[in-house]
Amino acid sequence: MVNECTRKMRDAELQSERDSIVKIDGYTKVEKHKNRDIMKLRSDHMEVDYEVEKEFLSTHVKGLKNDLLDIEVKLTDALSVAFKDFEARLKALIVTMKERTGVFFEESIEELLQFAGKLKIHGIEKAEEVTAYLDAVPDDKKEAEIDSKE
Repeated sequence: MVNECTRKMRDAELQSERDSIVKIDGYTKVEKHKNRDIMKLRSDHMEVDYEVEKEFLSTHVKGLKNDLLDIEVKLTDALSVAFKDFEARLKALIVTMKERTGVFFEESIEELLQFAGKLKIHGIEKAEEVTAYLDAVPDDKKEAEIDSKE
């Protein structure tokens, strides 16, 4: 149960990392293409409007930040779901253990009471046998017989 929860959490973390890498790679490609465009303009001796280029990249950076935050929120949700699932399964296990423990104690007490009843009956029967035996022994030999049995 713990291993399954750990696995779910680790899988969510790995998926989050993969998604983040994809988003970062996407931004890196945009940035790389933008830098090439700027270098091309400069090599052609054309004027580069750096404010426009800066605004373009800023927009993409904001988009990247939002995407990464969304991925982080999804990760948090996935971890929360995995933990809640673990917690629910643990609570169910505890309830089951309490029920089984209660049944075990009830059955044990019932067996103990049956054993005590049988032991009492057996003890009474043996006491009656000893009494019957001693009643059959002559009075002058009873004391010697009792001493030999002890």
